[in-house]
Amino acid sequence: MLTEAFISHSTSERLRVKIPGKKRDASYFSALASRLSGLPGVRHVEANPITGSVLLLTEPGQGIELESVSGGLFSLRSDRARQGTLRQKAALSLRDFDRKVKGFTGGELDLLSLAFAGLLAMGIYQLSIGNIVAPAWYVAFWYGMIIAFSGQPLV
Repeated sequence: MLTEAFISHSTSERLRVKIPGKKRDASYFSALASRLSGLPGVRHVEANPITGSVLLLTEPGQGIELESVSGGLFSLRSDRARQGTLRQKAALSLRDFDRKVKGFTGGELDLLSLAFAGLLAMGIYQLSIGNIVAPAWYVAFWYGMIIAFSGQPLV
């Protein structure tokens, strides 16, 4: 399966493609820059693994065929596909954070496990100081997450 990418900016002589799934992968961006440099009309390629983007500069008036840029290198989608509802954007961010937590803990913990442990600990603390009246902000936050992700796994 090809890596997903999207066009973040384009003019007649410039094209910036973002590839978030390969962010910080220096070998991928190095190989990608080499392959894109060989395209007709491309005069300069700047690949930045830190930002997960590639900038293509073309000959004046030449332009770039988007099909040739994406063909076999990555799956190109439009900016509109990147846009979404607030819930979709939040879900995407939480999925990315979940992957980072799993990577950091070697797969032992995920975001929901951390949230559960944190909320349980805070609930015990609230009980220990005698706060039994009303739900606190983190309870409302937790209910919001349940509504946002009901029936949908984070991964």
